[in-house]
Amino acid sequence: TADGSATDNLFFGWKIVSKESYEIKIGKNEHGTINVPERAVEGDNVKVTVVPNDGYTEKEISYVEDGSSEKKIVPLETRTFKMPAKAVTISVEYKESEMTVTVNGDKTGAGKTLKEAVAAAGFSDNANNLSKVTSVEVTAGVFGASEWKNLNTFFAGTDKLERFVLGDAVRISDMPGDMVIKDKTKTAEMTIAGASLKYVKIPKITAITERAFNEAEALETIECPDVEALGENVFLNCKKLKSVNLPKLKGEKIAKGAFMGCESLEEISLPELTAIPAELFSGCKSLKALPFADKVTTINDGAFKGCEAFTALSCPRLTYIGKNAFEVCKGITTLTLPLCENIGEEAFQGCKGLTTLSLPALKTVGSGAFANLTELEAIDLPNLKEVAQLCFNGCAKLKTVSLPVATKIGDLAFCTRIVKDPEDEEKNEYKGFEVLETLTLPEVTSIGERALFGCKNLQQLNAPKLQALGSNALEGCEALSSVEFNELRTLSNKSFAHCTGFTTLSLPALTGIEEQAFFQCTNLTKLSAPSLTQLADLAFEGCNQLASLTLGGTVPNIPEDKNPFASKPERRVLNLMVDKAEFAVVRANYLSAQDGDPTDDKWYGWSIAEGALTTVNFIVKVGTAPLVGAMITIRDAAGTAVDSKVANADGKARS
Repeated sequence: TADGSATDNLFFGWKIVSKESYEIKIGKNEHGTINVPERAVEGDNVKVTVVPNDGYTEKEISYVEDGSSEKKIVPLETRTFKMPAKAVTISVEYKESEMTVTVNGDKTGAGKTLKEAVAAAGFSDNANNLSKVTSVEVTAGVFGASEWKNLNTFFAGTDKLERFVLGDAVRISDMPGDMVIKDKTKTAEMTIAGASLKYVKIPKITAITERAFNEAEALETIECPDVEALGENVFLNCKKLKSVNLPKLKGEKIAKGAFMGCESLEEISLPELTAIPAELFSGCKSLKALPFADKVTTINDGAFKGCEAFTALSCPRLTYIGKNAFEVCKGITTLTLPLCENIGEEAFQGCKGLTTLSLPALKTVGSGAFANLTELEAIDLPNLKEVAQLCFNGCAKLKTVSLPVATKIGDLAFCTRIVKDPEDEEKNEYKGFEVLETLTLPEVTSIGERALFGCKNLQQLNAPKLQALGSNALEGCEALSSVEFNELRTLSNKSFAHCTGFTTLSLPALTGIEEQAFFQCTNLTKLSAPSLTQLADLAFEGCNQLASLTLGGTVPNIPEDKNPFASKPERRVLNLMVDKAEFAVVRANYLSAQDGDPTDDKWYGWSIAEGALTTVNFIVKVGTAPLVGAMITIRDAAGTAVDSKVANADGKARS
């Protein structure tokens, strides 16, 4: 009734029928095994797979329906029949098989198996002359499942065999084995890996199973004109493979790693693919270009890893690149990827030919995606929101950075990490980008651990929305003298360690300073942090010139028996930025705080002075209309930002 008619016996116009399944039984079968589904539905195409015993082949495949004696023949060409609305019984009749071969171009022989046929041509173990076989062509007969399985043993005895052909007149069984590797610890069910094998031609088969040519290191040319599917690692480490002719191959039937390690493969003709399977051409270091690059939308993990001959990558429709996809493609000098939005971990690691990086659509990037691009000088990533950890690790020549919408800079993003102990980060070595001088990060709210470690020539860093600075984030930025951190709230351990370029610093929103945050900032003389509430032990260790400190009305919490300060000027003045009427009370609060000496009239050695707080009212207008949300930045005589306010609904602000 849901379709509006309860009388037509149809569901939205569809006839409803029962999908009852029927049993498929095995009948006469003396010299092999039969593989069929246990049940099938009427109208299904049922594939009958027969594996004859050695020396036999199928003479006839047939079935009878339950309740009938009529034998119906299954064509040997297709081995497929349409399931009736009854149970059926499958039977196979066998005959002794015989094949004919031509050996070394002029010697012929016939036998039940390949080995017997080659022996009949005059080459056998008994004659001790199998090593003289250089060419074998099967010209007639049946090449069955048992022959496939015994093929590698045959090749092992014919170590000089260079050419193997199955002729067009031969009836060839499907290649045994799976398309996906189920257990890497076990060898493939069938392999063709003769030590000298250079040329193979196999017509009629539609699939080559996993690892079939694994380690066929001499193989140069493969012709399989009817193949539609390739299993995993089919040509793994076929290091001399140069020519592949697979005209009927279907893109969706190519498994991962099919051509992995084919070091001599320069060009390949494949059907149009929109998605490149994982590891498909990994290690193909002579491959010069990505096939059908104008059609590809997805490149999966490791697809072109180590393709050193690549010089350019231009994919106008590509949107996704998996991890390690182009790792160590040292020859790539240009990237043209206008629609690429997602790039995985270490995708371009070690692409040392890249000098600039412009990816206008990039939104997400994985850890180490552009690590060790040692010649990279400039990046322009206008839509990237987060710079992942180690993203530009080792890009020591980077000097121009454009990240207008990025909100997060991950750990070690702009630093070189030299791994000494993978288990202990503290034992590793770190080097900075010494040519990076200015950096503007207008939307960034957090910068991770060692993100800009050791950028010793970085002079100016503007991050007006920055709220959190990770451990060692700017350690060793010796030239850094100007920062715009109006919203910075937290300084982590050694965030500013060895930033010897600082003399005065204003951090109006800062609430917490962790241990050694200003470690060895030896030229810092003046700090303003009126919002500070938490101050850790040794926060200013080595800041021996710090003589002026401005804090607010809240006494910072300092752990008992700890001292954040190590400055040594005879006169150190703590200025309290409070209203005049509140000064006496706030000063008393500071003096009563536990600092180890309640009698010296000082707070941790600091004399307390009134901050001469001045209240200024602002009204921001456009014409006569108040401007809501206007940002007002207040700077000292040296141009350093000391405070910022946002105009309210009346366009007013107070400082």
